[in-house]
Amino acid sequence: MWHARTNVTVIDGATNSTSTLAVGYFLWDLAVNPVTSQIYV
Repeated sequence: MWHARTNVTVIDGATNSTSTLAVGYFLWDLAVNPVTSQIYV
């Protein structure tokens, strides 16, 4: 799946808070870090 975005949203699973990181174009993935409880969308 291709998306033309310039940001990634990081979800902190421990606090349910979010932050946004500026990144490049054409992101199409999701990552979960089980050690830090963070989800990258």
